[in-house]
Amino acid sequence: MLIISACLFAGGVMVMLSNWASEPDKTPERPSVPEGKDVSQSLRDEMLSLRSLQVRAAAVNQEKILREIDAMGSIARRLEALGEIDPADIQQKVKDIYSGSFQSLGRAVELARAQQQMTTPDVRARVHMAREKLVADVGESLRLLERTVDELQASKLDPDAATRSLAQLRGELDQSLELAKRVDQRMRDLESDDDQQYSRTNA
Repeated sequence: MLIISACLFAGGVMVMLSNWASEPDKTPERPSVPEGKDVSQSLRDEMLSLRSLQVRAAAVNQEKILREIDAMGSIARRLEALGEIDPADIQQKVKDIYSGSFQSLGRAVELARAQQQMTTPDVRARVHMAREKLVADVGESLRLLERTVDELQASKLDPDAATRSLAQLRGELDQSLELAKRVDQRMRDLESDDDQQYSRTNA
């Protein structure tokens, strides 16, 4: 199943893998790239993308982000094993939340990198709080995905084992997507404020 191919960083994967090859001692152990003839190319691509993000997060010592990347790797494997999700709208919502989480973690890594370069205490504190909130929101979304995959696996094995209806799943996934939209707007506002501050400083 193709989950996050739309948000792969063009060219970034090969660059990061090249850096990893030259600095193997800095590379986290997970998520590993799956092998074997039964593994789809889309899952391999997803693991490579997560590995690239993991290298970037490790370079700025972001343990919380690394843990969420591990969680994303586990979710990707489970979704691959689950196969097509029925109904299709649930699958699309899961896909959108996964993709948005990946993009948000990438943004959090860039915030961490920027914070390390900043010298103004109040700006550093503001960026730190924004990053922490962003990672916490991603964690909330990923916990929902984990519960959703549990539910879908259970219902696939035994329809009577499901504890939540499709309507409940839709509602929870929709709430997570709305949270993602608010997070994105908050980050855009932060970036806009920083641009304005930079312009005033350099006027």
